[in-house]
Parts: sequence; C-alpha cells; structure tokens
Amino acid sequence: MGPQGEKVLVKVPFSPGDLVIWKQSAGSYRENPERVARVVKMIIKTQNPDWNDMQVLLDTLMDSTEKEMVLRAMKERAREMIRLHLAGGTTVNELVPSDDPGWDPNGVAGREAIREYQELLVEGIRTGMPKTINWSKLYTVRQDKNETPSAFLERLKETARRFTDLEIDSEAGKLQLALIFLGQTQEDIRKKLQRLEGHETRDLDKMLEVAWKVYNNREKETAKKQQVNILAIMQQAGDRGRGRGGFGRGRGFGRGRAGFRNIGFGRRGIAPSGPQQGGIAPNQCAFCCQIGHWKNECPVKAGLGGMPGAPVNSSAGYPMNPEVKKPNGKYRLVQDLRAINKIVKDIHPVVANPYTLLTSVSEKFKWFSVVDLKDAFFCIPLALESRKYFAFEWESPDTGRKRQLTWSRLPQGFKNSPTIFGNQLAKELEEWKTTEVRESPFSYVILQYVDDIFLATEEKETCLKLTIALLNMLGQAGYRVSKEKAQLLKESVIYLGCEITQGQRRLGVNRVEAICAIPLPRNHQELRSFLGMVGWCRLWILNFGLIAKPLYEALKEPRLNWDRQRKKAFEDLKTGPERSSGVRPSRLK
Repeated sequence: MGPQGEKVLVKVPFSPGDLVIWKQSAGSYRENPERVARVVKMIIKTQNPDWNDMQVLLDTLMDSTEKEMVLRAMKERAREMIRLHLAGGTTVNELVPSDDPGWDPNGVAGREAIREYQELLVEGIRTGMPKTINWSKLYTVRQDKNETPSAFLERLKETARRFTDLEIDSEAGKLQLALIFLGQTQEDIRKKLQRLEGHETRDLDKMLEVAWKVYNNREKETAKKQQVNILAIMQQAGDRGRGRGGFGRGRGFGRGRAGFRNIGFGRRGIAPSGPQQGGIAPNQCAFCCQIGHWKNECPVKAGLGGMPGAPVNSSAGYPMNPEVKKPNGKYRLVQDLRAINKIVKDIHPVVANPYTLLTSVSEKFKWFSVVDLKDAFFCIPLALESRKYFAFEWESPDTGRKRQLTWSRLPQGFKNSPTIFGNQLAKELEEWKTTEVRESPFSYVILQYVDDIFLATEEKETCLKLTIALLNMLGQAGYRVSKEKAQLLKESVIYLGCEITQGQRRLGVNRVEAICAIPLPRNHQELRSFLGMVGWCRLWILNFGLIAKPLYEALKEPRLNWDRQRKKAFEDLKTGPERSSGVRPSRLK
C-alpha cells in the first residue's frame, strides 16, 4: 500500500526456473505459434509483465528472426489500430517502442500503455508466423483408446488452427468440426453418434455430451468385468481350499489367500516382500514370510508398532534416529541416508516457484480450502529391487529382539522422495481435474506445492462441492489428509506461510514472529539458515538484495565475523517482514 492507502505495484523479475518451464510449455514457435500465444497470454494474465519483462520473454521463447517477425506483425496491427482510432497513441513508435519507454505501472497512462503493448504482443505472436495450409493433417487426427472426448476435440481444434484457415468458433467451423469429430472417434462412440437424428447430427455440443456418456459407461463396464474376474479367482481359491479338506486354516474360501497374491487392491496395500513372490503358503505370514504364523500374529509386525517396514537380508545398513520430535508431540523415525544420497543421481525437481505460485489466485476468489497430506511419502510403494539399499537394524522395545528391516514405502530422508511424490500427486490432480471436475476452469484454481494443496473459488457452494470431491479423490487414491492441519471452506487461510484473503496476501503472524525471534548466528550454517528463512519473505522486504549483500559476502570468508555493517543488515532483514507486511506484491492480480 502507498502512503495514501492506494495500491502500489512492485516489480518482481522472472526467475530462471520460471523461464525454463515456460519455454518447455510453449515449445517451438515455428511449429505451433498458437500454442506460444496461449502461453504468453497466460503469463500476461498471471504475471502482468512490463516492457522489459516482455522483451526477456520474447528472447526466451524464440530466436532473433522469429522475434523480428513478431515485432513486424505488432507494428502492422498498431498502424491499423491508429487508422481506426482504437489506440491511445498517435504513432507506431508510441505503441510499439524499440527502446524502454519507462512506462510507470502505478500511473494511469503507463498502465494503459502496458496493457495495449501486451495485447499487441499476443496478436503479433499469433499472426507473425505465416500459416501453412494443409487440410490433410486434420483428417489424420484419430481419437486414442483412452483419450477423453474433450481432449480429442481439443486436439482437432489445435490442428485446425495450425494447418487450416477454418474459423472454429463460427457456425460453419463448428459444423465442419462436428462432421470430422463424428467420423474419427473410437468405434463405440462413433456407433452411438451415428444414431443421432436431425439437427443433433450437426450440434457439436450435443455430440460431445453423447461421447462423454459412452466414455464414462465404458469405464463402468470395464470395472464390472474386473469385479467378475476377481470373484472368479476368489471362487477358484475357495474351491482349491475345500478340495484339500474344508475350511481349515489357510485353506478355506473365507481365509485362504492362494490366488490373491497378484491382485492389486490399491496404493496402500502391503507390498510383497521376502523370497516367495508367486504366492503365500497356507501357513505362511504375509508380513515377514516366515512359516508357522499368520500376519495378525506376526511378532515382527507387533514389534514394529505399525511402521511400514519389511524384513530383509542386506549388506547395507544405515543408522536410525528415533528422536526426531514433530510439532504435535509425536516422534518420527528418520534414517540417516546421507551415504546413499551421495551416490544416487538427482531427479530434476519440477516444483512450482513459491514466489510466483500464488500469482494465479485472482482477486475474484473469496472462498478457500487448504489440505495437508499426512505421511505423504508412505503413499508411494518402494520397488522390491531397491529395498535392500534402505536396510536398517530394528530392536523391538517390548522384547529386545533385533532384526534387519527395510522400508516398503518411500522413506523420509531420501533426497528424491519429495520430487517423486510431488510428481505423482501432480499427475493424479491433473487427471482428476480433466476427467472428474465439471466446473468451469475459470471458476476455481487448484495449486499444489509438494504435499500441500490449495483450492480457491468465487462461490461458497462451489468451494464446498470441489472440496468434497477433492477429499474423496485423495481418499480413493490412498492418500491420508491431516485433520489437524486442514483448513476447509474459509474466507482466510494460511498457505505457504502466507495469510490469504480475497484479493490480498500477507505474511502469516507465526512466520513473522519466528523470524523476529532468531538470535545472531554464530556460524556459517546458522547464517545460511537465517538467509533461507528471510529469503522466503523477500517480496515483503524492500531492497532485499542490497540489504542482504554483506551477509552473503560473510559466507565466503573462512570465519564468521560480525562488524557494524553486517549486524545492521541482520537487524534490517530480521525486522523487515514486520515493517513491510503491508506491501502487496504486484503479481497478485
């Protein structure tokens, strides 16, 4: 906020990670100008870039020749706007300047000039590359077996934009697409569409509705067939048990387990371990694979206290630290995996930038829900061939018996666990939004940062409906939601350390108090920890880079020395979030 209480926009440069992700999303400009235009339009809508930002964007997404083509198309469009009196400027150079015009985003004139330049940029990208007409490309697009009707129609539209001059939003364009959609869908959908009569054969929306019904019923039929197959296998197992002597232990239909071994019952089922992978013997434990007792009588499982471990014989063995206390007072078993982390290749983390993640939350959103997943990594099974590398020695607190065990789930302390889990959850959320959510994509937004999920909507009813659907999806997929950390159907929530309400976000009180309570660092490690914590809040600290420069220089010295300048920098950063908590970052639109 400014001195008079007005809104003030603060410039936040693009990070290198954002530019890399946008480049990957946009692809080649020569191959698909429409896709690049959509990506740039999305960036403009969420980031509100100024003139310099848009030049960086052009240099990232295309080469110099392509950039010249775009600028040429922008100038042609600017001349047309001036001729039709549609622009505020009177010359082409005012609308499409070659050098930094110094437009002030906090002034009315500067803000309007930036908006016109943004619109010209999107139009220039869309029309700058000459289109190659090739109608045959449109007739080679076929629906894949597992592709949804909406995704297939979107592929048809994308191909029409790229290779034809068809106006897909016109009545003639919709009729042409309807005929192509009818002839190139999957066989079961096509048969149903061919039964339509009258104007319905030319109504693309009606055809899409019918296609979705067939697609959804197809999944129900597949589920019914799977249930029949499972029942048949169970019946066979029961018949084999009765053939060997009735309903005895491990032989009857009700408790026998032969034939169940290779059937998956969901993510949270216990993964098979031990030497026997083909099945479980009648008197064999499904947990430790020893003969003579069942799983519910297993002494190893009783000693573990429910920990997701499995017995193993391995030459590897890493120490276990049971003394890591969680904020809720409970203890978490953490394994020292520094040795294995050194030899395992890094998986490049595709994690959203926390500085820009919340910029997609529009001012129109009023109702929010935040879901935190419990024991997140334990939702992902660990491959059998990898378990031996995570072995550890476990001593039962009750019996004193020692055994070598390993993890059957992704362990805490493994450096790639957050990336693996985050990628899997992102896939399932995207699939859920595509196939299950029927709300307009403009009426809500869902964000994910590792195991924290954020939902924002305009209406309370929409928030309630999507929150219930999200929780059901997570439960069916095998995830567990933390009841203590859940914030459901609220007008103000805490997410990524920020307090979010309609149209604004500010640092949470707990984070500000935690930073203010940090004592003067005594070594390099404590100083790095402090800089990491205040760096998270850099958007709320004016001139963060200049203030923090002496402290970063101190890290380069062999010993940490505190002079007057560094102590002042430490105090300024420490109190910066509290002083600047009223400043709203410009990227929140």
